[in-house]
Order: sequence, then structure tokens, then C-alpha cells
Amino acid sequence: MTVQTDAIFERLSQVNPNADADPTTLRLSLNAKAIMPVGAYSRGGKNRVEVHAAEHDFHPTTRVTPVGLLLRARGELALYAVTSKVTSDCLVDILCKWWATNKSRFPFVTTLLLNRDNRSEVTAFGRSFLPA
Repeated sequence: MTVQTDAIFERLSQVNPNADADPTTLRLSLNAKAIMPVGAYSRGGKNRVEVHAAEHDFHPTTRVTPVGLLLRARGELALYAVTSKVTSDCLVDILCKWWATNKSRFPFVTTLLLNRDNRSEVTAFGRSFLPA
């Protein structure tokens, strides 16, 4: 690790526990995982319904990227299936939709602390939430 990375993790080791102890702060983790192809695939398992699977040419009908939003302190996970490219705008949309649906559950929360992964295609996401 670099000095800069060490400093980031040192800061997180202070910020995250403070956020978890603060009733006005809700800590979330937002991460996109590997793209999964979706199609008529079969591994030769048994099924009561006749299934016609692709033989060799695995051309997916679509691709799905799972995005998870985890409330660490509560152990709650919300999963989203994204069929478009996962961009910073996409992640912000997911976070906004989740908050609009769930904010009534957290009447005292005034701050969301977001821990996220650092995938190259979503790096701009972090900069949009950093103070100038």
C-alpha cells in the first residue's frame, strides 16, 4: 500500500465507528460486482420443465451488473440489477431511489456516510461527494 492509501484507511478507521455511534448518521456501503451474462444456459441439471439451453455459443440475451447497498450496522442488504453501464450517475440514481423509499425509517438521520468501491468506471462518483 502507498502512504496515501494508508492515510485513507487510517481516516476510515476513525470516521466509520464515529458514524455508527451517531444516531443522526447512517453509514451505507454501495458496491457494483462483476457483470453476469443472462441467457439460455444449462449445466446439465435436472428440471421438471423442458428447458432448451444453448449448446456451445453462449451469446447472452442481456448482461446484468448486481449492485448492493448495505446498511452495515443493521446487516440489511438491498440488491439492484443494472442492465446498463454502471456509471457514477447510475450509482447516484440507486442511492437516491433507495433513500426516497427508506428515509421515513430513519427520521433522525441528517447525514448519509457512503463507503463505496473504487472501480475505475465510477471513480468520478467519489469526487462528486467530496467537499471543494
